[in-house]
Amino acid sequence: MDTHLVFFSRDVEMKLRIIRAVDAPIEGLSVQDIADRCGISRQTFYRHFSSKDEMLTWHNLYVRSITIGKVGHTFTWLDAYASHLNLMAQDLPFYRNIVNRTDLHEVAVRFTEQVFLDLLEDRRGLEVTEALRFAAHAQAVLDVRFLVEWIRSDMAMPPDALARHIVECIPRLLYEALELR
Repeated sequence: MDTHLVFFSRDVEMKLRIIRAVDAPIEGLSVQDIADRCGISRQTFYRHFSSKDEMLTWHNLYVRSITIGKVGHTFTWLDAYASHLNLMAQDLPFYRNIVNRTDLHEVAVRFTEQVFLDLLEDRRGLEVTEALRFAAHAQAVLDVRFLVEWIRSDMAMPPDALARHIVECIPRLLYEALELR
């Protein structure tokens, strides 16, 4: 996917600017440090994020919502994961500096699982059975685990190749329920 064709609102552009100022492990940075690094005030930081923790989760959740959240609607599984990974790759320094925050991994799993469940119920109008719920959870756990390992490897595998591998592992029940028609 050509991620240069993604258009962002002014709010999203500022949030990306703030995130891209995280050039060291997040634990050692204050809000003032981050604001200074991107040339804004603390007030501007707080206009866009209520806390450092919100900033830490925002990018991943936002990217998931505009990529994985479109599976079966405007994206195939492969297109969604390729787009997701390519957008993440643009911000490797940020992810490298937060990857060891295991509390964020659980947030990503819960959000991703909910994205799948919402797609099943709201977009497809399907009743979410125990089997579909398990498949959504399994894929969310697998997804986050692969992404954490990929980030820790400095994204050694090209995003499109990893996307193909992830798609090959999607539980068949979930894959078929959400494939683009």
